[in-house]
Amino acid sequence: RIVTLSYEAPGFSFAVLSEVVRASGGTMIKVDEDRAMARIGALARSEGRLIAPAAAVAVEGAARLIESGRIAADETVVVNLSGEGVVCHEVALP
Repeated sequence: RIVTLSYEAPGFSFAVLSEVVRASGGTMIKVDEDRAMARIGALARSEGRLIAPAAAVAVEGAARLIESGRIAADETVVVNLSGEGVVCHEVALP
C-alpha cells in the first residue's frame, strides 16, 4: 500500500499546484493505487529497475495519459524515477 501518497484529502499545496498546472495548460489525474503498484513489478521484470511507490504513481499517470490520448504515443515523455525501490521489493519480486 502506498501509505504516504494515499490521502483522502489533498495537502495544503494542492490548491497552488493545481492552479499552476492548469495555468500552464497541464493536467492532474487521480491514479489507481493497485495499478501503480503493479507498475513496480512490471518495471522490475522488464527493465531490471526497482522503483519507489511515488515513481510508480508517475509512471502509471504517464501511461494513463498516453492511453487516453492526452499524450501522443510518439511524444517524448520524461518521468523521474527517483526514490528508493527497496521499500516495496515484495511487490516487484513476489
